[in-house]
Amino acid sequence: MNLVILPTYNEAENLPVLVPQLLELAPLHVLVVDDDSPDGTGKVAEDLKGKYWPSVDVLHRQGVPRALGSAYVAGFHWALQRGAEVVIGMDADLSHSPSYIPVMLEMMSSQGCDIVVGSRYVPGGGVVGGWGWERKLLSRGAQLWARTLLRLKTHDVTGAFRCYSRQALRVLDLERMRQDGFGFLIEIICQAERKSLRIREVPIIFRDRQYGTSKVSPRIVVKALMHVASLRLAGES
Repeated sequence: MNLVILPTYNEAENLPVLVPQLLELAPLHVLVVDDDSPDGTGKVAEDLKGKYWPSVDVLHRQGVPRALGSAYVAGFHWALQRGAEVVIGMDADLSHSPSYIPVMLEMMSSQGCDIVVGSRYVPGGGVVGGWGWERKLLSRGAQLWARTLLRLKTHDVTGAFRCYSRQALRVLDLERMRQDGFGFLIEIICQAERKSLRIREVPIIFRDRQYGTSKVSPRIVVKALMHVASLRLAGES
């Protein structure tokens, strides 16, 4: 089974567009991990589950802090328990085009990859849409800070659009990861490189969301960059 994990918080407008696109691509299973969205995303996800069952499941997280990292960890455990061979993580806001998934899966298979990253920062990749210079500077600065401090080879260490093999998820120490947001995504790459997992990057065009508001804030960025520094001091690099 190839499973797509969609962590959601206030994505009621985007989910009914994205899920059918995913299911039209290939034999995929979709898991929506919703953090008790106040806009009714959980109800929308349940409606999609009813319509597309058994290809869609929903994991409702209630009574826990809203957090991207722990949502992914919950989804990863769900996937491993149900025998998923490849797990695809992506944003639910339509910024990641599902059209890249067949290319990423083919690379997983043909090159024996442990992780394939949909990368904005390799030749052929990029960002289009409403990003101002501040957001671009934050993104580029975070990449440079993390890659330099942790000596990472991967070019896009903060993007969520990735394919993971079952073996990679079993090797990664998910419970040890202490960060949420894109700091969690950096820590995955850091662990994977330290464990010599085979990582490849596929160029993608990231399109800024059309509906809803971004969850990225300067506070989240600063917290992630401080975590990178703590990883270096703790000897993770």
